[in-house]
Amino acid sequence: MEKVKCIGLLRMEGHERPLPVHVSLSMHAAEGGQHLKWYGDCHLCDPRDAGTVAAQAGYHANILLGDGRKARVLVTEASQDRMGFVGEEPLAQSAPPLEGEGCDVLIIEDEMPVAKVLEKYLQVAGYSTRVCLDGASAVLALTEMRPRLLLLDLMLPDLRGWDLLVTLRSHPLLKDVPVVVLSAIDEGRGELHFHGHEPDAYLRKPSDVHKVVERVQEFIGPAE
Repeated sequence: MEKVKCIGLLRMEGHERPLPVHVSLSMHAAEGGQHLKWYGDCHLCDPRDAGTVAAQAGYHANILLGDGRKARVLVTEASQDRMGFVGEEPLAQSAPPLEGEGCDVLIIEDEMPVAKVLEKYLQVAGYSTRVCLDGASAVLALTEMRPRLLLLDLMLPDLRGWDLLVTLRSHPLLKDVPVVVLSAIDEGRGELHFHGHEPDAYLRKPSDVHKVVERVQEFIGPAE
């Protein structure tokens, strides 16, 4: 029995917005590149979503794992912050290829003014960028494309940046992407949550945007 823990997105029937969740999976041995029998449970990253999942037992949902694998599930039990499920269709044994167009810098920052300033200075320096204002959109972006570098805030509205970092470091196609944390959290406190998956650099907010651009240049070189 193979065990997997990761961040994912759960989309419930009748709900447009995907919910970021901590996922634990148990999978029987793969056959022909697919796990035919698998099940698991998930816990909400954002307690504000509790009302969405309560009383959802018997409903169907789609789950997207942080490595890009996805499948349909049947919810077997549900509480305010947890759901149990069984897979209704085979789950791929390995991560699919990243088919979306990449960018130089993926900015994961929930404060729009901060994100816009970072984006402006990076684009002036010649880098292509993409902005994600919450964890759910960041998870989705990282299942679609490979950026050359991440600028990562730790305090996002729907999940914590360190969970994204751990998921990234576990992704076979993204584990070597440089990550620069940009956060108001003291570095020592942030390190308590990295579980051995350290960022490549840590900048404390407020940080001079010119220093941010310099760190980007250090890791991925001048813009092409």
